[in-house]
Amino acid sequence: MRSERPPKVQLRQLLDDELARHELIGSRVIRIETPSSAHERLAGRAEELLRRQLAGRPWHVLRSAVVRVGEMHVLRPDVMVAFREPGAAADLIGDPAIVVEVMSATSAVRDHGAKRLAYFQIPDLQHYVLVSSGQYCVEIFSRCTASECLYRRYCDDLSRLVELSGFGICLNLMALYQGIDLDEQGWREE
Repeated sequence: MRSERPPKVQLRQLLDDELARHELIGSRVIRIETPSSAHERLAGRAEELLRRQLAGRPWHVLRSAVVRVGEMHVLRPDVMVAFREPGAAADLIGDPAIVVEVMSATSAVRDHGAKRLAYFQIPDLQHYVLVSSGQYCVEIFSRCTASECLYRRYCDDLSRLVELSGFGICLNLMALYQGIDLDEQGWREE
């Protein structure tokens, strides 16, 4: 009986696979945790809600894209919205104008702090949306000026429609969370 050889794997493919599981935040390499079911479903739902409202407009909604911010940051937002010139090649996409990060208990501090500061180094970024996977809560940082942001937190009323100004779109919190079992492990009530 002859055993089969394992398939050949290219070194470049191995390196790319390993890099895809990390972010660079400042000078720190951070391993991206395996997303929970709630995380994946919330990111998919956010993508779907944004894609539906931006259909027919020159905005491109991407899942798990790579965003480089200078030399210090390589980030992987769960969902981002970026402008694409009409008629431009599909891979020619600008910097994000909206970033959505789904927070877990282990990523919440980093998402509120270092990642938020890194994303707001992008001049085109208008809204940074944090979606909790452990409680019904959405937080939005919206750029007012080059150095000021408006912070809004919606944790009490899922019937709200939350406007993302400048885009003519609203996040329907009920539609975002409906039918999703939240993560309970590691979260504390705030």
